[in-house]
Amino acid sequence: MNQIIYFSNERSEFLSRELGWKFKEREQLSNLIGSTTVDDSTSYVLMVGHDLNEIKILNNLGSKRVWVFLYADETYIPKLNFFVLQKASVIGIIRAYPTSSQNLVRALFGLFCSWMKPIRETPSYKRKELLCSTPRGIMFLFRKHFVSSLHQLFNKQSLSLVPGYTNLFAKAFCDLFKMPLSSDASLLEREGPPIRANVPKKFLLNFVGQEGKWWRQYAIWKASNHLNESELTLKKRVGFGGTIGSNHASLVSAKEYVEALASSKFTLCPPGNYSYGSFRILEALAARSVPLMAPTSSWDASFEPIPGRPTFGILEDSWDAQFARLKLFSEDELRELRERHIVDLKSYFRLINGVIMGYKSVLSYDRDKFTPNS
Repeated sequence: MNQIIYFSNERSEFLSRELGWKFKEREQLSNLIGSTTVDDSTSYVLMVGHDLNEIKILNNLGSKRVWVFLYADETYIPKLNFFVLQKASVIGIIRAYPTSSQNLVRALFGLFCSWMKPIRETPSYKRKELLCSTPRGIMFLFRKHFVSSLHQLFNKQSLSLVPGYTNLFAKAFCDLFKMPLSSDASLLEREGPPIRANVPKKFLLNFVGQEGKWWRQYAIWKASNHLNESELTLKKRVGFGGTIGSNHASLVSAKEYVEALASSKFTLCPPGNYSYGSFRILEALAARSVPLMAPTSSWDASFEPIPGRPTFGILEDSWDAQFARLKLFSEDELRELRERHIVDLKSYFRLINGVIMGYKSVLSYDRDKFTPNS
């Protein structure tokens, strides 16, 4: 039976529950190094954060082959990516944030175009922050393309997952809705945990968390213009939404966050501070709320749906057009939209697992060549 084992400092509820990966402590990777047998039915993933010391073990793997999951590399650190990709034992890199799928000129043009509308519409006191962020946005765009070029240089694969839910979210979710945390049961199954009867949908839209950079502020400002206080629940925090422990989060704040998601038909999921990705996407779906994403991303202008990678929410050209449609959805249409997102996600997770286990191949991270073979 084919399986994927990930070596990490702690178990990831998302990877274990939704992708079915088996957790082992990082220290147990030494058993793999010392083994002389080759198990073709098992694929291995090493979880790596920002610490370069975590990749030193790759020097000792010999003929063993592993994937590396750079789960925290939202800023595309050049040194980290270079050191990982040059290792002979590395098959490829898995990310929660995608590398660029456009050529650099087209991506820069997209960055410029996506900023024109907010510049014209944003209140004047916010325009300075928007314009000052331009050099930073261009820098990260170059970083992403540099990382893409490293994959080409070393002929290594690149896979991107959507950011999953955090462990604190899973704990708060299970505690709030009386589910066993020790289980490997998915929080995203179509039938889902029995939470609908417990939490009525009192709000049309919610956003709980860090206001962040101007593109988030722009989305929140637009939502406030379209919806009144009885339709929008808005809770701004110093830290993130309430599910990352190092940012003023606790089990109490995480439960408040989960309740806000579960009591809303839609969840506002603007881009993160550095990328288009957001933990809110899967966290909203787990709470049976529809994630509402930016139609285009001012920060991640090279964003394009990769074949197989799902898109979420209402696909319109602007925040205005999305917010105008929120009230038009019936309960049956909302349920169908949520279920379609979950079905798409499960299909994408199977594709990712198939690539890692070697019975599906990804020819390239380039959009025109990204062809999952069945």
